[in-house]
Amino acid sequence: MIFQKLSSSNGFQLMGATVNCYSEPMEDVPHPRLHKRKNTYYLRASYPADLLHLFKGKERWKSLGTSDYREAVRRVRAASADFDAEMERLRATEAGPSANLSQREIVRLCGKAYEFAIRRWEDQPGGAVVYEKIIDKMSRTDTAADLEAEIGPHLAELLSRSSTVGKIDEDSRARFLPALRDTIRDAATTLRRRANNDYGTDHLVNRFGGANKKPAGGLSLRRLMDDYLADPSVRRGEKTLLSYRILFDAIEELMGPDKLVRDVTREDCKRVRSLLQTIPKNARKVYPGKSLLEAARLAKMEGKPLMSVGTVNSYLNNQSSLFNWAVNEDLADRNPARELQLADPVKDRNKRKPVPLHDLPKLFQMPLYTGCVDDENGYAKPGTSHPRRGRFWVPLLALFHGLRQGEACQLHKTDVRQIGGVWCLMLSEEDPNEMEVEDRKRIKTEAGERFVPLRYYFGDDDD
Repeated sequence: MIFQKLSSSNGFQLMGATVNCYSEPMEDVPHPRLHKRKNTYYLRASYPADLLHLFKGKERWKSLGTSDYREAVRRVRAASADFDAEMERLRATEAGPSANLSQREIVRLCGKAYEFAIRRWEDQPGGAVVYEKIIDKMSRTDTAADLEAEIGPHLAELLSRSSTVGKIDEDSRARFLPALRDTIRDAATTLRRRANNDYGTDHLVNRFGGANKKPAGGLSLRRLMDDYLADPSVRRGEKTLLSYRILFDAIEELMGPDKLVRDVTREDCKRVRSLLQTIPKNARKVYPGKSLLEAARLAKMEGKPLMSVGTVNSYLNNQSSLFNWAVNEDLADRNPARELQLADPVKDRNKRKPVPLHDLPKLFQMPLYTGCVDDENGYAKPGTSHPRRGRFWVPLLALFHGLRQGEACQLHKTDVRQIGGVWCLMLSEEDPNEMEVEDRKRIKTEAGERFVPLRYYFGDDDD
């Protein structure tokens, strides 16, 4: 996560990098979560029924910061995807028990938040007046109600972005809220100095106990896992972050969060592999609140289907990547988790079977293609409308050009280009500086960057 600087006196907002498969829509497509108050558009999203107990009220209203409809349509898609990802993270963390954090752990996590804030804004801090307002606001946030209202959302985001800490108990929360408030104040103080052209030694960072330095006695597994996911040189999507939680839970259960990285053996990593082989599919949903060891025991008793070999190998690859990163960062001398993958009896080419040809006509004979009520909730109901927007084109692009759903949703008009007399679709992550972060395209693999021919020109015939 990072602290995102706001232009008003609302202070910093803790945010994580979002994963968004949408880009500029082909047309101004209405969005069910888009609402207007006076001259400003908002995201209006209902909290899921199973998470209502975590919030005050039943809906979240979030300003999109614009009165322009086209801009609002674009922004609400990113905001909506961000909201859904947050709810999924909360579901993952709600499955585990509440933790009582030591004061040292609270300070360590605050140090992470401070580090990200400074890293994000140090080079271009902007005007000092913004930070003066933030400092003033934090100085006046002292009652329990104020702390919950002002700092509570930041704490929720900070915990959801931690690789090892999910829910915390009331005692931890009561100590964490003022600590995080002071962290926001300190970050604003340092950034105000930067805005006033003072790039001298940062003494405030020392109060976090050298949170960003390698401990003299060696790094703990918890620190390693948090530092690994916080590496700014690597971009990870929400699904990837959630997949790491299962792996890190398994590591913590079997090795303990305070075990030093240098003491991890190959036998420890093999024990993690053995546990992963016995975990049922969707373990957190099937056995909420249970440890992975307990979930594995219950799954065996009840005959629940287990994770596939491919899924287990994906977790094992992540485990190996974790220790590879530790070696590269001089935090470990070796990778004890290398080459622990299982032999997969199913060949890659047989894992994803194509849609049978006799089923394709069923898809394209649906009301969306033959006539429907509308392109929103009525796309599957017969009617007289023939919309030609994203919902219509994405399956066709997948059928005729082999595009993934995410690739089709990210296409821009400028991605249709002529190369050597052939019209093509360009699939790439180029030109990232020409658009805002939420609109930047993401290609799943390096091989995914390609051009897809659409048609050929014959002479000067433009028909």
